[in-house]
Amino acid sequence: MADTTTTLEDASHCPKCGNPGEERSTVNLGREKGQMHYFYCVTELCLWFDTPWMVQTRSDGLVPVRDPLSNVPGDFASMVPSKDMVAHGRRIMEDILGKTLIGTEIDEGKR
Repeated sequence: MADTTTTLEDASHCPKCGNPGEERSTVNLGREKGQMHYFYCVTELCLWFDTPWMVQTRSDGLVPVRDPLSNVPGDFASMVPSKDMVAHGRRIMEDILGKTLIGTEIDEGKR
């Protein structure tokens, strides 16, 4: 059976580039639920630069890891969207805005 926890140190690395993130906020969730930590990628060349992700620690300080095959809500920080998911999201945004995002600051190629 696979280990179902990790450490905060491991979870503090950016899910996209793998470099250490910067913890900017922590919220106490109560004695039995632990804490929620908010990390931001500080690697300027990363697509997730200045993008936050959340890591919940249990009261024992360990981070529960969600089974990727589970349908139960959980830790999605380690799930990086596929290129198809990004392209789909881009098409939705372009439809909403009525213009292409190519060449804008949102354009993936500019990061």
